[in-house]
Amino acid sequence: MARTFDLAALSVNPTGFAEAVAEIVGAIKRGEIALIPDANAYVLICDAFNAGAVHRMHALRGATPGIAAAVLIAKAETLPGITQNLGDDQKQLAEEFWPGSLTLLVQPNSALHWDLGDGGSLAECAVRVPAADFLRLIVSQVGPVASTSAALVGNAAVLSLATLAESVAAGVDIVIDGGALTEGPVSTIVRRSVIGKPSPLEITRIGAISQESLVKVIPDIELASQ
Repeated sequence: MARTFDLAALSVNPTGFAEAVAEIVGAIKRGEIALIPDANAYVLICDAFNAGAVHRMHALRGATPGIAAAVLIAKAETLPGITQNLGDDQKQLAEEFWPGSLTLLVQPNSALHWDLGDGGSLAECAVRVPAADFLRLIVSQVGPVASTSAALVGNAAVLSLATLAESVAAGVDIVIDGGALTEGPVSTIVRRSVIGKPSPLEITRIGAISQESLVKVIPDIELASQ
């Protein structure tokens, strides 16, 4: 049975809070999977460098083999170490909008030994710094984590534990109960128009961050052609 931690109770118990963080971080580093609240939905996370945990996380929600999990990091300064061919324009966006609802599609560092679910076949991975404070704290102590929605594939985002699929609940090792969350917009996704080569950035999905906001930072950014 999963160990459950109540964020509301921990927030008024500093000793219990520190002990819970240590237990959660240790569990993830051992290859366990945690259910945790992000800003607008519950997500699943595990050690990005533990291929077995990543595979199990995808299987919990019925994901098709070959789909890569997103990567969560705790701060923008981590991005250069896990990527290659990172441009100054991408760094500018990270500095401006992280933590927050910006997802950058970047080239992973070829020296990294990870499998996000795609067998290392994809040329890009999705990276974000989450806005949720507790999630970001956990990531800061674990290191890069693989993350995916806590919902079964094709289902709506999980906004409370009451709407979590029984199969997912039965498969996770750690549950962090953050109460009922408020539904919000998806993240905005930005990528290089030509992977691995000097080229403009393009917006592949507009979500919480508008095109106008992005243009203020990177004037030549455009919507990806359909």
